[in-house]
Amino acid sequence: MLGAASISLLQVAKGSADCYAEEDVMIWDIAAGLAIVCGSGGVYELSGGTQEHSRDVLVHNGKLYPKDI
Repeated sequence: MLGAASISLLQVAKGSADCYAEEDVMIWDIAAGLAIVCGSGGVYELSGGTQEHSRDVLVHNGKLYPKDI
C-alpha cells in the first residue's frame, strides 16, 4: 500500500507495480482508478467486502494470473 488506493492503482496502470490487493476498500476509493487500470490493459477482480459498499480488490497488469499473485 502506497498511502491511498488511487495511488496504488495508478502505479499498476503505469507499470511501476505488477499488482495491488486490498480488503474492505470502499468502492468510491477505487472506481476511477479501476477505469484507468482497464484502459492501460490491466485486469481486476472484485469480491464482496465485510461492510456495505466495501470490496476486496485484486488488480494486476494483465500479464499475471491470479494464481501467480
